[in-house]
Amino acid sequence: MKGSLYAWNRGGTGGGTDLDDGGSGELGGDVGYYPDWSTRTHAYWAPNSAGAAATHTETNVIMWPGVGRLPSRTQETKLSTYLTR
Repeated sequence: MKGSLYAWNRGGTGGGTDLDDGGSGELGGDVGYYPDWSTRTHAYWAPNSAGAAATHTETNVIMWPGVGRLPSRTQETKLSTYLTR
């Protein structure tokens, strides 16, 4: 499916999406635990401590599951916590 809107491959080359289920164990959790998921996402792509280029540049999409504490939140809390940041 090269050139397809839905193309994916290891590394996201050629405009494809890189899919790594579980983020190699570095991104565990879900969006029910804010700000943990946000902090982990930023750290996953952050430069290393020596100031080198960003890490994990082979990954171009991160998706978080919306489970965990999310069902127990009110509609207002969900909007203010997850959609207006």
